[in-house]
Amino acid sequence: MKRRDFIRVTAAGSALLGAPGWMTACADWDGRDPLKVAESVGAWLMAVSRQERRSPTWPVVPAEGEAASVNLYSGTPGVILFFLELHHATGNPDYLKTALEGAFLLQGAYLEGPGWAMAAGVPADDPTLIDPGLYTGQMGAGFALAETAIATGGDIDPMGAMILFDAVSAVNQEVGEGIAWFEDDPDTASYDIISGSAGIGLGLLYAHDRLEFVEVLDSAVRAGRYLMEKGRPAGEGLKWPISESNPRLYPNFSHGTAGVSYFMARLAEVTGEQEFLDASIKGARYLQSVARCQDDGCMVFHHEPGGEDLFYLGWCHGPVGTARLYHQLAKVTGDTEWSDWVLRSANAIRNRGIPDIRTEGYWNNVSQCCGDAGVGDFFLSLAAETGDLSYRTFARELADYVLAEATGNDAGLSWSQAEHRTQPEFLQAQTGWMQGAAGVGAFFLHLDGAEKGRAPLIRFPDSPWLG
Repeated sequence: MKRRDFIRVTAAGSALLGAPGWMTACADWDGRDPLKVAESVGAWLMAVSRQERRSPTWPVVPAEGEAASVNLYSGTPGVILFFLELHHATGNPDYLKTALEGAFLLQGAYLEGPGWAMAAGVPADDPTLIDPGLYTGQMGAGFALAETAIATGGDIDPMGAMILFDAVSAVNQEVGEGIAWFEDDPDTASYDIISGSAGIGLGLLYAHDRLEFVEVLDSAVRAGRYLMEKGRPAGEGLKWPISESNPRLYPNFSHGTAGVSYFMARLAEVTGEQEFLDASIKGARYLQSVARCQDDGCMVFHHEPGGEDLFYLGWCHGPVGTARLYHQLAKVTGDTEWSDWVLRSANAIRNRGIPDIRTEGYWNNVSQCCGDAGVGDFFLSLAAETGDLSYRTFARELADYVLAEATGNDAGLSWSQAEHRTQPEFLQAQTGWMQGAAGVGAFFLHLDGAEKGRAPLIRFPDSPWLG
């Protein structure tokens, strides 16, 4: 009997006998209630939290006693966003209280000095605290603080988020016609979504649009000009490395051309400037030129040189992320060519036989970054955009697989998984958004919302999807 079949049977029997909470969640899944799964995730996150200054913080890997993190990728900001979404789905004020308390400690870590940082679980000299990145530092923390302020009606002052956005905007270097961050440090400077100029620029656009912080728009525009200067000709298109010091070129979203091009398309949408749209289209043309197409699906390899036969499927290095560029171009240009490439990306994923077939680029990982949760959210977004419910059905199939891979106890549900493809045997249960329970739980919340007509509360700065 397959593991997921065993879990279904066990859960169904336990529901009759009086099961612990996580088993009840699994049983409810058979009754098509992903919300119960998400609540069980919330229970686990609370069980492993640490209380400091009457506020929770979350270790990255609780079982190993690993330190907490205050970045969006793996730390407290992502957990806060999960609890905001959980309150949005349930109306339970306890979830909103948890998010608010976590946000107070997060804000203190960045703005109030060493004592607050240590209370949040990070050393006072943690480089995250001065890192401007979207997923690695200040920009992501500002995003979480801003969303908390909006969701709570100002119970936490949005000024904390604006201070972070302003600090990132101001701490830059003049480079050519634009600006950059850490340009003088080739080991730190990056162009990408995760920690580099493209992600920072998207965070600034978020502050401009969401908080009406108009003063930061100029910095976003100048970051775009810097990135245009860094683009490398590739036939009739353009491509971007992760940085000048990294010899690999990653074409897809998180670290490469698709992410930089997406930022350019967002700049074009906000400013109306044609040069940004032209740069974005040139990036997309390069991706089209190297895409491997079979039947009705197309996707782009992991890296060059040497990775032309390796294909990831997720947000990180795969069609889930790269489709964001195509969708954004469809929005800005109105050209159906780009929406067609979104569908080609989706078809390429389905043609790989997931979730049951795991490949080198789709390993034992169910996360938002690299695995099933991120793919599932992509298909939920497609269902909302197109009205094609077969995409939602596929997302539910993915959710069924994800639930079967869960680890459960009286505390709730979590997932032990391999973050890195090259270490498939190194399994950890993380708390955060991109590789942990918060992001996986959010996928179940989004599935519940899709089936009940409730749109997600939070839209990430690098997402073009509305639902």
